[in-house]
Amino acid sequence: MTSGATTTTTSGASSTSSEGGSSVEPTSSAPVDLPGAPCDIWAQDCPPGLKCAPFTVGDFLDETHCVPVDPDPRQLNEPCQTSGTMKEPLDNCDAGLVCGYTDESGAGHCIPRCSGSPSSPECPEPGETCLTLNQSGTVNVCLAGCSPLDPVCPEGAACAMIGGVDDRFFCVDATDPVRSEYGADCLFEHQCGPGLLCVAKAHVPGCAGERCCTQFCDLAEMEGCPAAPEQVCSPWPGPYRGWEPPPGLENVGFCSAAT
Repeated sequence: MTSGATTTTTSGASSTSSEGGSSVEPTSSAPVDLPGAPCDIWAQDCPPGLKCAPFTVGDFLDETHCVPVDPDPRQLNEPCQTSGTMKEPLDNCDAGLVCGYTDESGAGHCIPRCSGSPSSPECPEPGETCLTLNQSGTVNVCLAGCSPLDPVCPEGAACAMIGGVDDRFFCVDATDPVRSEYGADCLFEHQCGPGLLCVAKAHVPGCAGERCCTQFCDLAEMEGCPAAPEQVCSPWPGPYRGWEPPPGLENVGFCSAAT
């Protein structure tokens, strides 16, 4: 799973089958009786024993085809392993699932793909949001929301806002290598660990690089920056100019050098 979202749609608290969809009857007009046949990744309309997965012949995963389901498919939240290539990513999760939150070896755990349709997306659990990670919608995943002030995310994930999408924080794949310590140098928004974010060095005393990890903090707390007494809890400017915090994020701040 990738962490950069270009488009997003929010699902309601609708339900999908925990069976993953491998036994769903084909619904598309394209033939789907053999591995490699085109398919609908939202409907998972491949025959039993196959699942719909994205691939590409160019630079983007904008095509789909039926591929064999692993003989011992992993289910939701179970450990999984990725395989294949960048142009044809594969894993051992069941149909309707994808191996996410992976480490450098490709090990992660199975999380749900979106179901429904691009215009009416669905996720299996209340509070999950369907994120489409490319323009064609062939790369999509259901992610849980999180709070940067109290992040509860799976190992290998960071609580981050994806380019201002929906003005919400999600548990997303952390950028390798993860910097889990306050003050560690960083390059990308998702490279810092839980409760941390990557900011310009001017905000972090002693920062040796151009950017370093600092803490999120609660503006309602009197002592919000215990890691560095010379920092103060300042309003977080958000992911884009003119951002205004939506309900529930009014107290989200970040620890910044006092000016």
